[in-house]
Amino acid sequence: MRVIVMAMAGCILVSCFAGKGTFVFAKEEVKIDEFNYKSNEEAQKIWFPSPDGRSVPVSVSKDETGKRVLKLDLNFTSTQDRRCSWDRKIELDLSKYHTFMLKLKTDDPSAISQLAIYFESPGGWFVAVPALQNTKDWQKLKISKAAFKDEQTPAGWDQITRIRISFWKQPTPKDTVVLLGELAAFSGGDIGVVMGDLTVKAGSSEAGGVKRYYAEMAKFLENIGLEVVQINDTELEKGIEITKGIEVLIFPFNPDVSDIEVETVKKFIEDGGKIMVFYTPGKLTPLLGIKGTTFFRATPDKGEFTTVKFKTEMVEGIPSEVLQGSWNVQIPTIIEGKTKVIGEWLDAKGNPTGIPAATLSNNSFYFSHVLLNRESSGKQMILSLLAHFSPKIKSVISKLIFESSIKPSGFNSFEEFKKYIEEKKKTITKKKAKEVTMLIRQATKLINKAKDTGNLKEMFSLTESITSNLQKAFSKCFPSKKREFRGVWCHSAFGVSGWTWDEAIKNLKDNGFNAVVVNMLWGGLAYYPSDVLPVAEEVKTRGDQLALCVQACKKYGVECHVWKVNYWLKDAPKEFIEKLRSEGRLQIDKSGKETRYQGYSSPWLCPSHPDNLKLELNSILEIVKKYDVDGIHLDYIRYPDGSSCYCPGCRQRFESEKGIKVENWPQDVISGVQANEFMTWRASQITKLVKAVSEEAKKIKPSIKISAAVSRHYPDCIKSLGQDWKNWVENGYLDFICPMDYTDSNLTFENAVRGQVEEIIKGRIPLYPGIGATSSSSTLSPEQTAVQAQMTRDLGADGFIIFNYVKTVGTQHLPALHEGISSVPAVPPHRK
Repeated sequence: MRVIVMAMAGCILVSCFAGKGTFVFAKEEVKIDEFNYKSNEEAQKIWFPSPDGRSVPVSVSKDETGKRVLKLDLNFTSTQDRRCSWDRKIELDLSKYHTFMLKLKTDDPSAISQLAIYFESPGGWFVAVPALQNTKDWQKLKISKAAFKDEQTPAGWDQITRIRISFWKQPTPKDTVVLLGELAAFSGGDIGVVMGDLTVKAGSSEAGGVKRYYAEMAKFLENIGLEVVQINDTELEKGIEITKGIEVLIFPFNPDVSDIEVETVKKFIEDGGKIMVFYTPGKLTPLLGIKGTTFFRATPDKGEFTTVKFKTEMVEGIPSEVLQGSWNVQIPTIIEGKTKVIGEWLDAKGNPTGIPAATLSNNSFYFSHVLLNRESSGKQMILSLLAHFSPKIKSVISKLIFESSIKPSGFNSFEEFKKYIEEKKKTITKKKAKEVTMLIRQATKLINKAKDTGNLKEMFSLTESITSNLQKAFSKCFPSKKREFRGVWCHSAFGVSGWTWDEAIKNLKDNGFNAVVVNMLWGGLAYYPSDVLPVAEEVKTRGDQLALCVQACKKYGVECHVWKVNYWLKDAPKEFIEKLRSEGRLQIDKSGKETRYQGYSSPWLCPSHPDNLKLELNSILEIVKKYDVDGIHLDYIRYPDGSSCYCPGCRQRFESEKGIKVENWPQDVISGVQANEFMTWRASQITKLVKAVSEEAKKIKPSIKISAAVSRHYPDCIKSLGQDWKNWVENGYLDFICPMDYTDSNLTFENAVRGQVEEIIKGRIPLYPGIGATSSSSTLSPEQTAVQAQMTRDLGADGFIIFNYVKTVGTQHLPALHEGISSVPAVPPHRK
């Protein structure tokens, strides 16, 4: 391999080629910083403590080979700040780079609750929180650009002006040292994923969905091991150069493609490129071989868009069916001779609907909704299509599919996995150990067979069987308990798509789970006949969802805890929001505009407004009075971020309650003389509701259990979200608590739960950590879900709760846990 090195903006650019100029993933690397400074003085001129903290200056050290590295002393025990943080000012254009790598080493990873890397651009920051590994060796943290979230409104990746690296301490601080070896960025790859930034910049109500489905698609492909180039609409408008080296462009949800962007995509196709478009083809429609699309919403009692049935002869390896559970679609009308229908929608009962779901032409694939299924069959669908469009990608995919099947999550090789299993077998019964041995033998035979196949369809079939055997073997190695909370959060008020409430709750019972926490109401919407909140239209045709859920829970002996999304008016009727707006009851951010959360257009209720307190409380008490539920679960029991609420009502109520006058609103309460007092007052508005719910609900039903889903970043969440949940625990307002400890990193999960057990909860109430099996910030395999569930036990928690109860969790994760962890029925610790 030859390496070409060029100077670029104070960095080093490295392009890698295999002999005779053949690209290896067409990848370029920029070494943003090699941390190879000659002296402490030189390093301190480049890297300096962040202005908002008290971190000590950096210094120069050497690694085990004698190479100079940057040393960061994390003085967690002596600083009053929650983090140690360092900055470097720099001018960079990182728009064409899609992945970053930070090489570091720490002598005590358990001392760090989380690491964050920031890139500043005029107007804000891009920030990502990579998962640290539990090792004292050097580790290379790979960070996708899709993992970065916006803080405020950064101008763009082409205008980077500062880098910040921050480390947060644990509730019980310990000093440690971090060595930095390299910070690099990578560009190039065969697959491009396009983010619809034109929609985001327009302030559209679809902005939140655009960001979500783009990030999920990019992360989904990267988790498989594919190199993904992350682009946006605006970059495509600049011309075809951005697509150099890319073979397939994917548009996961791009409602507002421009004419200029279409011309670039057209040229890309003319040069041999392929495109995959989901849900909103818009101006890309002519490039897909379809005349247009027709919007259609699913009929509640039919569920026309539950599953896609594919014509498997059309694409090698494509699955026969892909479960979706889509609520609406854009039905394509094909142009005969230019494209073919390769997928049809099946309804909730598995009957064909005759409605086209997917089309295929020589250079394009169109799918009539966003991709909801990123597990098993959904994964197979995407991979088979990528392989269909590119022989080069096909060879890579075959290798990745095989390698991933023989390396379960958390293991580097099949041999390492088998060694782990042999040790775990010593802790289980002889009968189970014998079953595990048989499963490993079966998997080994299938692995040997898979090595010799060149057929993608056969490879998918074999690796699916390999994965199934290894997951079962792994899951059987964990013991079960008789006293433990085993719950699921169910985000949909209609339960699991394709299942009735009876079927969904029975599945929980059959797999050893004892509770469901179901989202039945928001700040301005209820999924049951409510006299307090507007009622969702679907209730007219699909019935009282809460009554159906409670009925099934009583039948199977599963606890029903009703999940309330507090304050957020997502999906609330426009006239209801307008009434609240006219009464001055909506949150206002520090710029004087209505608060928006993660790109969504829905406003939030102001927590300090007395009428909003009544609305939130009465909507909950109505449930306690009308339904025989086991508990009330508070979620989004906070402000959306640190930018709200600064409405005139908050000013008047703060000044009145504190007997003071704020001269410069809101500056004085954000960073001025009244900042600390306002932070405490702001958090007290949230606590006021928690206290009222606890006291008033128990007057109606003394046995009711009050709980909350809370941020794992305590105490930072007091300032950032107004959520002082330790206060709620100490004052007895909650009967149990569920920190949302969603992460792909077992080390991060372990550190979070340990801190919660030892420093915050201290046995006052049961602790049920949240495991993000299918969250926006983590996607776990069934075996990794099992590992984190076992960690809750080892660390002294009282149970666990999984997000989110969708069909893949119900059919894969829960049965896997039932092989071991949940094989014996258990009683929740909060039940006397």
